[in-house]
Amino acid sequence: MTSKPAKLVFIASIALVCYLAAGSLPEQARSKEQVSFPESLKEQLQARTSDILAKNCSVSGCHSGSYPKAKLMLTRETFADAVKNAPSRQVDTLKIVDLEKPEMSYLLMKVRGARGIEGDRMPLDAPALREDEIQTIELWVYALAVLDRETAPAAPPARDKKKALRRSGDASGFAAAAFYGKSLVNLPTTATPGKGDLLFRVSHRFIEPTNAGHEHFLGLDGPAYILLSLAYGVTDRVSVGLGRTNLLDEIELSSKVALMRQGKDFSAPVSATLAAGVTQTTQRPAGVSLFDSDNFHFNAQLALSRQLTDRFSFLCVPSFSSNTNYALPGEDNTTSLGLGSRLMLIENISLIGEWTPVLAGGETGTDTWGIGFEAKKGGHVFHVFVTDAYGLTPNQYIPGGDLNDNGDVRFGFNLYRTL
Repeated sequence: MTSKPAKLVFIASIALVCYLAAGSLPEQARSKEQVSFPESLKEQLQARTSDILAKNCSVSGCHSGSYPKAKLMLTRETFADAVKNAPSRQVDTLKIVDLEKPEMSYLLMKVRGARGIEGDRMPLDAPALREDEIQTIELWVYALAVLDRETAPAAPPARDKKKALRRSGDASGFAAAAFYGKSLVNLPTTATPGKGDLLFRVSHRFIEPTNAGHEHFLGLDGPAYILLSLAYGVTDRVSVGLGRTNLLDEIELSSKVALMRQGKDFSAPVSATLAAGVTQTTQRPAGVSLFDSDNFHFNAQLALSRQLTDRFSFLCVPSFSSNTNYALPGEDNTTSLGLGSRLMLIENISLIGEWTPVLAGGETGTDTWGIGFEAKKGGHVFHVFVTDAYGLTPNQYIPGGDLNDNGDVRFGFNLYRTL
């Protein structure tokens, strides 16, 4: 009995012969009515291609989520419309899938690592596709060329690159995301997990300052405060998260909602997200109930970002947190205004920085700041920086830094992984 994959390859091979035969016909004879090609075959090839691209390209986080690499979504629901006659960002004289000249499709060149591509062979940070997988994608491309050639929209002229990018589904016209990380040092950015994405975060703050001396390896030998969290994308705009830090043994339940995206919603000039959460401090004085109201903190942060170029983005985050000094009697609420930016130095390597002046409330009376570098690789985003604060949850860093009195700083890092 013939296996299903073998049957599919056999039918696809017949389709390829049909396409090549059709290519030898006079121009007036080349029509869908005159070339026998079953629609069901294209559907089978498309289903198989969607499995290959989802497994190797979108699950990794490269081509999925709110800010897919090269603004190219290759999820099961979007990949077909995203690639047909769409101009390539890397080589704007080529199309991702060229319905007129399928052999010149940039998608095929990238998965084969052919000469003439920009950057590395796809997929990144993973084994190359098997030959049978590449052939499946290739046959799907040829099937599209036969069945969709006449109905596909014409690609915009290559000379008008920005307009071409807009027509291919990127209303903002930028080749890179405003922010890759879901935060800078501490401040939340306007980036959100994609629908169905599970985002794992590790944040690490060394307790000892950098001037601890060489015997303590600039503070890196000392103990640290750590935050572990998971966030899940309910939709492309809404996510929920749960985290825990050993600083005061706090547990945080949070949510993030994308309100608008620059250039995509009503031609919005900025992107905006609202992050809100409730934190419970489980490290408490003797005799105080775990569920005492003094152990709970509520926070809200409105993140506003403006992407000025492919390489430079600016962030403003008005923030509020309640009960920021829970160890003292009475409510001590704090309001701050976070400011941050990202400057891409080379591809996927950026300089990041933030400053959060305290506007009202709080006991520390000093501003939180941090500066460092961001690196993106596949589904990973990594930050390394120096900062004046070891706070990890909003109610810990909104009231201010803790080392400013002595001018000391400490090392820290964030690691994000899309699962």
